Amino acid sequence: MQRFQLALGSCLLAVSVVAAVFSLSNAYTADNAVDTSEPKCGQAVQAPGQECVTSYGGGPANGGGISYEEAKKTQEDTAISRAWLFGVELLGTVGIALFAGGVVCMADAIWSRGLRLPMLLGGVLIPAAAYGAAFWPAQERVLAVSPVAPGALGFLGFPYFPIVVIAVAALATVQAWRLTGEGI
Repeated sequence: MQRFQLALGSCLLAVSVVAAVFSLSNAYTADNAVDTSEPKCGQAVQAPGQECVTSYGGGPANGGGISYEEAKKTQEDTAISRAWLFGVELLGTVGIALFAGGVVCMADAIWSRGLRLPMLLGGVLIPAAAYGAAFWPAQERVLAVSPVAPGALGFLGFPYFPIVVIAVAALATVQAWRLTGEGI
């Protein structure tokens, strides 16, 4: 069992490092994200100068439609938000949860049943806080250039992702600790 926990912990830590590197890389390039696809009107690609008029329920559309230029601008505005949400938040959250699980597995294999939750939380939360702090300037840059609130909680209007990273790290540590049989 000890060998399995060491192997699992090592794998989780390796995957978490890869996720962390990609997530941080994405964070510092998200403010440059662009959508190069052409806008669509239904299933057809919209051409410059065209207006897309759609209706709901099969009746005539009220108030006109969306021009190609407006549709293109909307795509460009949301590209940064999507890049942040999927390339940073989702990947970073999964990475920090895997890191917490890896640390718990490794610690449980090495320290056996003498493992204590406060020691584990310290071992996970200190690196998680440093990792989360690295996102702060990147999220400020994204908030400054994106007219669409980036991320799942973008409506808050401040760089919240470091707080999410630390909270996920704490919750994942406690859950992984419970799963190893220590209990609370």
